[in-house]
Amino acid sequence: WWIALGEIEVSVSKAHFATWFKQASLTRREDDLLVMTVANIFTREWLENKYHQVILAALQRVDPTIQRIRYEVGMPGNAPHRRMHSPGETILTKRPVVAPQPAVAEPLPETAREVEQRWDADSNLNARYTFEAFVVGAHNELAHACAQAVARRPGEAYNPLFLYGGVGLGKTHLVQAIGNAIIAKSSRRIRYVTSEKFMHELITAIQTRTQHTFKDRYRTIDVLIVDDVQFLVGKEKTQDELFHTFNELHGAGKQLIFSSDRPPKAIATLEERLRSRFEGGMIADIGTPDIETRIAILRAKCTLRKVHISEHILSYIAAQVATNIRELEGCLNRVLAYFELQGSIPDLERTKEILSTIVTQPKRATVHTDRVLDAVSSHYHLHLDDLLGKSRRKQIVLPRQVAMYLLRSENQFSFPAIGAVFGGRDHTTAMHACEKVGDHLEKDEGLRQDVVAIRQKLYVSAE
Repeated sequence: WWIALGEIEVSVSKAHFATWFKQASLTRREDDLLVMTVANIFTREWLENKYHQVILAALQRVDPTIQRIRYEVGMPGNAPHRRMHSPGETILTKRPVVAPQPAVAEPLPETAREVEQRWDADSNLNARYTFEAFVVGAHNELAHACAQAVARRPGEAYNPLFLYGGVGLGKTHLVQAIGNAIIAKSSRRIRYVTSEKFMHELITAIQTRTQHTFKDRYRTIDVLIVDDVQFLVGKEKTQDELFHTFNELHGAGKQLIFSSDRPPKAIATLEERLRSRFEGGMIADIGTPDIETRIAILRAKCTLRKVHISEHILSYIAAQVATNIRELEGCLNRVLAYFELQGSIPDLERTKEILSTIVTQPKRATVHTDRVLDAVSSHYHLHLDDLLGKSRRKQIVLPRQVAMYLLRSENQFSFPAIGAVFGGRDHTTAMHACEKVGDHLEKDEGLRQDVVAIRQKLYVSAE
């Protein structure tokens, strides 16, 4: 399951993985049927309806004899996790447990419960997110320095602290590292929460008429960390509650820390009073790591797992994933999973084979504008003239926005340059299109699949 899960993690969005997959576990096997336990009915229905084929395909790549999955509601991780195997299976079958040998990687976590044991129930912090485990490079140097300053003097230095950066670049790691560092040296009360969890807790409090308990939970602490505040867009009641919580804590000299995938001024429909609170402190961005930093990250992960992988293999992995540290770790985990199962580190050619199903892009090179436009037009079955034209029909507007987004993300076009490609449109039109597509990629699985498919077409045809 953990091998399949590593593959799923790099193929779905961060928000979807954390919401739907993190708490799921495989509990037993019945011939060609695997039974998956999930936390609630809602998760079961979502996995059955939205992700069944994704899960089944990932599991079948590990064991082709798996044909069916049944989803049950229970407590994931309660039952001992068994390695699922079929009769005659030679890789995942009953292998004797032996004492660890030198240079052997530590086993992957066996159950969701073992993963959860790294979490502190009171603060909701994950103990593995520390400053010591955070690799610093030019792309995150300022954010790291600010985070350390806050950890040393919470409530005094940089209050609030607002960190922003793209998906998978280490924002969650850094904000939780602050919390863990504070806990290690003081008795301050800390609470880490995602904006979505904050919203769901508020809704539950309103429905059960326990708002006072909710307010006490968040207004009687010393440090509040809210992750991914961009998801507050359009949630007026939640924004209102966060605003008053902010005022209560800030007025009492308590530390507030926020993270987002964009700066406050770029979060559409965020209430102005909340935006001004975010902008009243320190804002620091986390950029994309260069290849040297990506190699350093992989090396640090190998050290943590007590395994040695040659530099040329680490360099190959680092060259394949340029913009997302989470995907980078996912690739490494896949190589380490092979090591755990086979007992030997793969060579470079085998590494390429192992990663072939999840590494679909070569090293990023600028793709000709016409190629981007052709790929989008082809995917959506449109004429190029329609894509570049003035039509406001929905079936044309979205592909046009996707094309603008790809010109920005793949070729780093400026907004005025994108506008010029589309008949001299104003740069604000291009900016809006890129922000809209970026927003929806985290929430709209269909759109995410469209963009992935177009990128694959783009780079396969560019070879």
